[in-house]
Amino acid sequence: MLTPTPLRVHRPPVVDLVAAEVAAAAFLTALGVSLESESRRATPGRMARAYAEMFTPRPSEATTFPNDEGYDELVLARSLPVRSVCQHHLLPFVGVAHVGYLTVRGVGVGVGAAGASTTTSALHGTLRDDARSRAEFFALVDRPNRTQE
Repeated sequence: MLTPTPLRVHRPPVVDLVAAEVAAAAFLTALGVSLESESRRATPGRMARAYAEMFTPRPSEATTFPNDEGYDELVLARSLPVRSVCQHHLLPFVGVAHVGYLTVRGVGVGVGAAGASTTTSALHGTLRDDARSRAEFFALVDRPNRTQE
């Protein structure tokens, strides 16, 4: 008999802004950035608060809908705003994401940084295995946005 897997609830991280501010001051000082000027005295605190905000996930809720009509064509959501932090450099970036799916048969996600030529994509299921579906996804993602009238 299968036992249902309990839903994992995301708990917000514990943030110690005082320790983060001390660490930010040490970090900046180690890089030779002077904190003596009036305009930089509060920088470690601002830096700590900014990174705490960037690293705190925004609350979200998954939305599902029944497929009573039996749709089986590609659905694509384009140009979704993305704001994140590079895991390698811990620097913020903004861009857009494109998400396409064929009901439960395949999913594709493409993320491009604004003003850059870097694009990351992940394809699964039919969108990975079927060249025509994959080509359709990328053709729709690359198509210029149409303005709504």
